[in-house]
Amino acid sequence: MNKLSLLIILLAALWGCQSKSGKAKISGELTNAGNDTIYLYGTDELTNLMDTVYVTNNEFSHSLETDTLASGVLLFTKSNKKIPFYFNKGDKVTLSGDLEHPVIQGNVPNEQLTAFLQSIRYGSA
Repeated sequence: MNKLSLLIILLAALWGCQSKSGKAKISGELTNAGNDTIYLYGTDELTNLMDTVYVTNNEFSHSLETDTLASGVLLFTKSNKKIPFYFNKGDKVTLSGDLEHPVIQGNVPNEQLTAFLQSIRYGSA
């Protein structure tokens, strides 16, 4: 019985040490996005260009390396629309709805940001 208990404790410890993937995935399906190019920036748009993402038929998908919660900005080049978002390792961040008023989901900071932006747009309930 002691060997079995030790094995269970060891397996539980190893299971608990597993970490999330160091990648976050961001994807979206936004009406009125069309075919566009998105510049993905960190918090400093002048010096922190992280990547370029292409929108095809209103849809895009991209993976980001990260080891902690970070913020980013999606800059849609045709409309000059900027969309802030947050990402952390293992997150699957999704943008849906309209390009002008997207719904951002996938973690608590994005859901709070969406709720805040909607409260500004529609007024507090």
